[in-house]
Amino acid sequence: MKENLTEEINEIGRPLKENLEVQIEKSKFSKYFWNTIIIIFVIYIIIAIFALINNSSSNEQKKPLIGSFLTETTNKVIKNLENSEPDIRDKFLKSKNEILQNIDENIDETFEVVINKNIDVFLDFHYSLIGGYIELYTMTFSNYEELISEKLFGDSFVKNFDKAKINIDNFYNEKEKEDLEFIQNKAMNGIDLELNRDELNKMNELFIKELNIQKSQLIAGGVGSVIAVRLAATISSKIASKIVLKTGTKAAVKSSAKVAAVSTGATYGVACGPFAIICAPALAIGGWMATDIAINTADEQLNRESFKKEIEELIIEEKKFLKNNMKSIYINAFNKTLEEYMKMLKNTKIKEQRYIENIK
Repeated sequence: MKENLTEEINEIGRPLKENLEVQIEKSKFSKYFWNTIIIIFVIYIIIAIFALINNSSSNEQKKPLIGSFLTETTNKVIKNLENSEPDIRDKFLKSKNEILQNIDENIDETFEVVINKNIDVFLDFHYSLIGGYIELYTMTFSNYEELISEKLFGDSFVKNFDKAKINIDNFYNEKEKEDLEFIQNKAMNGIDLELNRDELNKMNELFIKELNIQKSQLIAGGVGSVIAVRLAATISSKIASKIVLKTGTKAAVKSSAKVAAVSTGATYGVACGPFAIICAPALAIGGWMATDIAINTADEQLNRESFKKEIEELIIEEKKFLKNNMKSIYINAFNKTLEEYMKMLKNTKIKEQRYIENIK
């Protein structure tokens, strides 16, 4: 009986026990669950606080742009020019060689007609009978050098030289402008041209004004039509000196030959009888002129080529002197222009826009 009662109690208590165990298990689960939630929440709060602090610090470091100001400096231009020095030097050298070549070509063209044509025209005149008498007259009563200049150079020489001068000037100006723009582009690399427009325009206007004054002094004053006239006069003077020396020897030969010719004419003149008054002068004049023609012809055959070579060498020598003089003038002007421009650029204050950041 007692055993049965015990079993019934156990049967009744078993579900309660099992339920208690279930409740205990649920209680443990609930405890672990909420503990986990609390831990996760605490961790989340800690992470959120650190994130907020870090974000606040980052915002302080990356303040938005709140202002700007302008500064003036020459350092950037100077640095640009120093960095571009090899390129600028190569460009200078190329332009200088092209200017020198252009001067050679134009001056050679100016003298081409003189050397290839006018020397022969002058020698034809010089060795002719009439030319000889005209030369002798101008030596005595006029300016022989002007006669030579007229025959050898004429009016076309000065005109051709003026044309050459214009061609040289135009080519020089083209090269100068090209190199100045090249320098400016190098100097202004990385610089705000819009911001510095007024300053650069003022600088360029001042430079152009000084450049025009410099050109008038260095080029126009040293090379012009006047030098062509002087050059022709110099060459003619030297040729005249050579001819005058030759004329003395030539006159002595002519005198001897003419005495013999006149004597022969006088001998034949006796045979003219009553017409001697007409015949004798005619024979004398004929003998005189025949002697001149014969001597001029012989002189031309013996000396023309060597005399032509002398004149050519003299003209080429003066042409070379003219070229060197012009090259010196133009290259000196070119060097000075570009040096002055670079100096002016280096001294020009360039504006730069600077921005203000990180201000609390």
